[in-house]
Amino acid sequence: MLIIGIMCIGIVVGRFLFPQKYKSKNEALQVVCTTLLIFSMGVMLGKRENFFGDLASLGFQSFLFFIIPTGLSLFLTFFLTERFMKKKKAKKEEPGIGETKAEKRVTEKPGPEEPLTEKDDFLEEAESI
Repeated sequence: MLIIGIMCIGIVVGRFLFPQKYKSKNEALQVVCTTLLIFSMGVMLGKRENFFGDLASLGFQSFLFFIIPTGLSLFLTFFLTERFMKKKKAKKEEPGIGETKAEKRVTEKPGPEEPLTEKDDFLEEAESI
């Protein structure tokens, strides 16, 4: 229960209090800490004298305890990424808050399929003078 409570506190801090500018540093720290954790677990297991004998005796049941959560985690991650991350990409193409589509076109360079805006009309008139 303590671990879940600490995780919930971390979620709240990350969501509301943690500055966005430190996001990449936090991600790098997570990778370093995870690597260190896996390495230390490997060292602990490597110190066991009969590690391979214990591993073989656990057999099929331990394999299932590994493969089922891993497979379900991969599936769930893929499903949630497809479901929620694509919507964020589509939202980025929409005008920003308080910005109309016309204002968005003024700030972007017009492409061949986009009509010219008032700003472009003004520039064309200025060039013709």
